Amino acid sequence: MSLFAAPLVVLGIMLTGTSVVSWQSQQHEQRLSRAYLETSAFLTATYSAEHATLQMIRGQRGYLLTGQPRYLVPYRDGLNEMDKSLSRLLAFARAGHGNRAEVEQLGTQSAAFIAVQEEIIALARSGNRGAAMKIVLQDRGRAAIENIRTLLSSMRKVDGAQLAKIRAQGQTNQSKQRLFFYLVSLTGLALLGLTALSLFAVRKVAARELVYREQLRRLAETDELTGLANRRELIGGLKRTLSDCERTQRDLAFALLDIDHFKRVNDTFGHPAGDQVIRAVAEVAIACTRGGDLVGRIGGEEFGIILQDAGVAQAYEVCERVRQRIQSVPIMLADGTAVEVTVSLGIARRFEGDSVETIIERADAALYQAKHSGRDQVRLAA
Repeated sequence: MSLFAAPLVVLGIMLTGTSVVSWQSQQHEQRLSRAYLETSAFLTATYSAEHATLQMIRGQRGYLLTGQPRYLVPYRDGLNEMDKSLSRLLAFARAGHGNRAEVEQLGTQSAAFIAVQEEIIALARSGNRGAAMKIVLQDRGRAAIENIRTLLSSMRKVDGAQLAKIRAQGQTNQSKQRLFFYLVSLTGLALLGLTALSLFAVRKVAARELVYREQLRRLAETDELTGLANRRELIGGLKRTLSDCERTQRDLAFALLDIDHFKRVNDTFGHPAGDQVIRAVAEVAIACTRGGDLVGRIGGEEFGIILQDAGVAQAYEVCERVRQRIQSVPIMLADGTAVEVTVSLGIARRFEGDSVETIIERADAALYQAKHSGRDQVRLAA
């Protein structure tokens, strides 16, 4: 009987240890699920708040440039979206999620930003566009926008760190669990069933982790600097739009936009100023394009614009509007320095059988012609 005592004790310890580690893994999975859902909702609210500021700028600039009330629709949509986002973030903060002081500060900065936008729109409505444009050129809302983006970035970093901590704990628990599985398997076939069940649980956790990573990856489809679609999302959108237009035989054009002599801006004013210029160009592109168009940042100082239901004339009109707007209004840096920049654009219309690569290649060739013909112009692909 004593010959079996030690193995039975070891077997009991292994069973107990396995049960404890399995329970810890289950508890961690539940915490990870809750943390993920809360973090996803919180991050979605922060991205929604940032998107709202761009919507308001787009609507305000469009109304200021044209005087047409329909351009106020995206502004009002952005205003409503900002209000809802702040309410959600404050609710999260009250529940102990996120930093309540940062959320309240975000509300203060948003109120300051909205006050400037309302003042500009009120002046434009009264016919005093000169005074409204003066406020735009003074860039009074820039500080509030930068503060809003800084606060949102800080919130995302904190929540990302919390989620990473939970994941690290889960990886530690999984490592411990695997160790117990190996030890139990050596004690005999008696633990084979439990080992199989536990292994299934580990695989289930790993599968859910892959799903969580995929969903977080989708949240990362926005360019951090500008708030536009990033390269991956832009290319994906172009591929989907091309396929749809091929099926429905609708017009489509794709444009590449590049900031002229951007290296000179970085060398003269510094990289932070270069980032400001990139953001300003992005805002103008959003304000001057149409509601169904998609503007994205490909990388560096290069942008792409998907122009849906646009023939050659319409695409050229939109791109020329973007070029003229950037060329006519200097970009005000944070220190008050006015930087004059120009952009060059190349447009390619959709042909039957076009792929993402072919339409981008033609747009790039047209952009090359614009660059080597003096810059600050729009060129159509052959």
